[in-house]
Amino acid sequence: MLTSPYIAQFSFSIAALIFSLEHPEKVTRQLRFLYCALDHPRLSLANSFFTLFMCIGIIVLEVHLGIVAYRNHCGLRKAGKCSSGLDFAFYLRVLIFGAYVAFGMIVNIVSIFRPGSVVPDIYAATAGTAVFLVFGTQRDVLNTWCFWRRGPKEDEDSRPSQVSFPRRTGSPVPSDSSLTKPVRDVEDVPPLLPPKPRNTKAAEV
Repeated sequence: MLTSPYIAQFSFSIAALIFSLEHPEKVTRQLRFLYCALDHPRLSLANSFFTLFMCIGIIVLEVHLGIVAYRNHCGLRKAGKCSSGLDFAFYLRVLIFGAYVAFGMIVNIVSIFRPGSVVPDIYAATAGTAVFLVFGTQRDVLNTWCFWRRGPKEDEDSRPSQVSFPRRTGSPVPSDSSLTKPVRDVEDVPPLLPPKPRNTKAAEV
């Protein structure tokens, strides 16, 4: 799941690189004003339709995520375990990202019918900044990145506490000499002497 975007990007990039090396006359700046582009309609359509399908999939997953999050919130509220209320920041971030992806679908459709438009290029240039502003401005993410703003108290609390144990005076483990000492057999033990009989005559006197 993490490597699938890179695999898709490398696949289209390698295909465009191979075709550009084989047909350098197809590389031109007439299609794009900001950079050179490959004049290959089939590859461009494949890239556009692939991006369109991925955007549709992202919107479907976001709708499903919103429904699941709302059901979980309702369940926790009925169980009395949701005292903090609704997390509006989370839903707002998901909504903004969904709107940005939906706008990207429209831009992608425009690029299919008008390949010379600069709107898709501007949108692609703002994708990284938009994702950073939507998800990178959360409090926990900012606290992780801004490590120089952490106080010494936080560093001490994050360290594991050291517990001292009393030192043992004697070892319960038997020594080697006791382990190597031969054990006497039961047959070698001498039998017990019978008890002495009582002197009844001395007792009568």
